[in-house]
Amino acid sequence: MLVHSYIYYQMDSHVVSDDFWQVKADQLAELQAIHGTKFDFYDEAFADWDGSTGCHLPADEWVIRNAHRVLDYIADGEE
Repeated sequence: MLVHSYIYYQMDSHVVSDDFWQVKADQLAELQAIHGTKFDFYDEAFADWDGSTGCHLPADEWVIRNAHRVLDYIADGEE
């Protein structure tokens, strides 16, 4: 969610379709409703997240680095 949201909102690109992202976002929101959000991994960012958008999700060094890795990997496969 973090990496793909960064790619979509900050890099103006995409790796997965909007429909696929929404299915996964809804699944994550459902799992959070059942199990909570205490995972010690971006807990605050997902505390009130309902899966409707990823535009507010954090973009720290880890997210940015991995977003670039994903896009580089895809670009390498297209050559």
